[in-house]
Amino acid sequence: AVASASGSVVVDLGREEFAPLREKGSAVAGGEFPVIVTRVDEERFVAFRSECTHWSCAVALVDAKRIVRCPCHTSRF
Repeated sequence: AVASASGSVVVDLGREEFAPLREKGSAVAGGEFPVIVTRVDEERFVAFRSECTHWSCAVALVDAKRIVRCPCHTSRF
């Protein structure tokens, strides 16, 4: 992933670390930036900060359903 001066991030789907994003409904977490990226459809992606907004704990994808859970207070997103 490469950050631009405008603040946007370009993700190269050809890189193996982003391979899951080649399919709709997939997601990746971690990497160079503290984000979770999900693929909504063939053209749209959504990125979320991988930090809980409640207690600032690091969150991660933990299961096949791609549910994000906060380890500090067990909320699901």
